[in-house]
Amino acid sequence: MLQEDTQADASVLYRFAERFRQDPGFHQRVQSDARAALSEIGVHVPDGVRVRFAPDAASALNMALGSTPPAAPADDGVLDDALLLEVTGGAAVPPSGADDIRQFLKLFKLNMA
Repeated sequence: MLQEDTQADASVLYRFAERFRQDPGFHQRVQSDARAALSEIGVHVPDGVRVRFAPDAASALNMALGSTPPAAPADDGVLDDALLLEVTGGAAVPPSGADDIRQFLKLFKLNMA
């Protein structure tokens, strides 16, 4: 079952990439509204997931990591509460729609087995 899911996921990404390269209208839609473009090929993007187009790897990294690094700790090397809040996150209870988000993100994971 897992192998079938992985093959189906790879097929969706392959179709997306091929259409992106070959269809100028689709290419433009990906740039202007990536969520709608994904929907066109049958990929459901869960509510709460923001999808943006990155023209290159550097832009994608900046989007994912943020372009402004957190401030350096004081000279004593101790992180105060404000600095800790800038670099930590998470929640004890999964947000609503977490399963939808996990399923969406699974499309982009490669099965190395």
